[in-house]
Amino acid sequence: MSGPGQPHVIHDIQQASGSARSIYQNLVLSGPASISQQTTAMPRNMKQVRNTQKGQHIRGRLTRDALYNLHEFAADSDFIHKIVTNPDLHIIMYSRAVIDLFIDLSSRNADHPVQTLFYDTTFCLGDFYVSVLLFRNTDTTWTRYML
Repeated sequence: MSGPGQPHVIHDIQQASGSARSIYQNLVLSGPASISQQTTAMPRNMKQVRNTQKGQHIRGRLTRDALYNLHEFAADSDFIHKIVTNPDLHIIMYSRAVIDLFIDLSSRNADHPVQTLFYDTTFCLGDFYVSVLLFRNTDTTWTRYML
């Protein structure tokens, strides 16, 4: 019997897909019935599964550069629409569905606009600020846009 954390346990975690909880449960349920074998043939806890998944995710990155990862995220999503890096970093992000909702709501009553816009720059996250532009949804049927 070898020490805790046999290599095949880590390999089994890396090959599995799903949440840490489901992977842990599946490995425990499919593990050996013998108590003496369970100590080395199964993951210790969910934290071991999470740490293994996190390490695998980090190794899968091409780089740890934040700007590269930002551009990669922008290319893979429809959420980031503009990135300016000089002289300061500015990132314009929004959901197209929310913009369409705002346009639809504001065009319904062009004579009597009911939308109020709010702008706030009070969110300090470390050494940068997050500015948000918000609007109040006055439509009671707005859920149809969020699907």
